[in-house]
Amino acid sequence: MEWGSALALAVLIVVIASFPAVLWFFKIRRSMIRRISQVARELEEALRPRDARYWYLGYLVGFRARYWVNRGPVSTVSALYTIPPYHVFFYLPVIILGKRRETLDIAVKLRLQPLLKGEAHLVDESDRYARLTFRKDVGDPSRLKARASRLSNGRLTLYHRGDERLAHLATSLARSLEEAGAEVVRVSIIPSERIVYAALHPPRGGPIAPLARAVLNAAERAAKGSTGAAG
Repeated sequence: MEWGSALALAVLIVVIASFPAVLWFFKIRRSMIRRISQVARELEEALRPRDARYWYLGYLVGFRARYWVNRGPVSTVSALYTIPPYHVFFYLPVIILGKRRETLDIAVKLRLQPLLKGEAHLVDESDRYARLTFRKDVGDPSRLKARASRLSNGRLTLYHRGDERLAHLATSLARSLEEAGAEVVRVSIIPSERIVYAALHPPRGGPIAPLARAVLNAAERAAKGSTGAAG
């Protein structure tokens, strides 16, 4: 076969192969836009913020958001939602083999510092994102007591110091998220920073509002008995 004929054949194969990729793109693109909109809508439904601001992370990647709640013990809520590029047909093997999924981070900032002393974290050590962010946030984890947890089929490790009620509260939050269909990646309760945080994989296409309410409920429980000094 001559070089010109081989090149023409190669171009023809690429063109033919691109048809399903184009059809896939437009079909999945619509569903991804609907999903991103659903997540944002359900977060606002659960949090009922007085104001909200969104930063979109490129085309069909997800968003970062901040919600000014200013109600009860809650000051603000920050969220980060990302979705794998399902619309890229030829990237699907990477998504499948890498087991990439939607990820939702929710961080509740309390108005006042709770009286509970210490901190508690549940971390999926097999998840690179959870492992790296945990070490970035807490520094040296050896300063915390570590023990295995029965949650998530034993995937989660509990790191804790101080008031035992913090460990119970973190475990309760993780259990509530699991019961709502999420796979927990990390849960952290840090009274000194007035933060209650959860990172998780929501059920694909599933409801988001129950997950946000679970984190909000845990934050309100953590806020019982605050110092009375606003930060």
